[in-house]
Amino acid sequence: MANVNIAELRKVRDYKITSIREDVHNIIILTLSSVTSDRLPNSLPGQFLNLHTADLENKPIFRPYSIASSPGVTDLELCIKILPDGKFSAPLSKKKVGDTIGVSGPYGFFTYENQTNAVFMTAGTGIAPIMAMLRTIVEKNVQGNFILFYSNKTKDSIIYFDELNQMMVKNPSIKIIFTLTQETDGPWAGEKGRICDPMVKKYLNKAEDFDYYFCGPLEFIKTMKTCVVSLGAKPEKIKAEGWG
Repeated sequence: MANVNIAELRKVRDYKITSIREDVHNIIILTLSSVTSDRLPNSLPGQFLNLHTADLENKPIFRPYSIASSPGVTDLELCIKILPDGKFSAPLSKKKVGDTIGVSGPYGFFTYENQTNAVFMTAGTGIAPIMAMLRTIVEKNVQGNFILFYSNKTKDSIIYFDELNQMMVKNPSIKIIFTLTQETDGPWAGEKGRICDPMVKKYLNKAEDFDYYFCGPLEFIKTMKTCVVSLGAKPEKIKAEGWG
């Protein structure tokens, strides 16, 4: 990827929608396959692409979305929150399997660099680039110490819940801490409340030995940085991608 020029990254290529799956309410998992042999340059785990389409007034529009699939697979997978009044997600929600959509990229420096001790912290759809990283770790059978702290409102809103649980079976080096910020109707064995210092300290020993990846709203990232640095994490070993 280091030798790919800017023109190649900016080139808009046609991809076909091969699958649309609603994983949880208002969250779709979109799978895209290249229409021709002219595919996107290989991505690094954690990078994003731009989707190109037309808005409801038929004007060209694009939006960035993190790539959830690992670089080891041919098709691209995206995790997208559908907002009924969203300028991009509203027209996107009208797309069907078999339709084409423009894709450019990949972009970004929020990338997993083969560390063997890493902590991931995210909430909601911020899981997308983290999935690419964890899937890479599972596919390559990387041995080490990997901890994901993943916050959602309720159990029913946890994206990729079944696959994340299977990851811990496939690679015991991975430990996933689910936490819910709202009450649950049924039994819940995981954590409750927002990710906070006591919760992190409960699962994380020798914070200085880890690299960190945070993805979520800017306020979330700020809070997570303060948390892990207070526990001994080195600021230069923290990578973050945020919005808002």
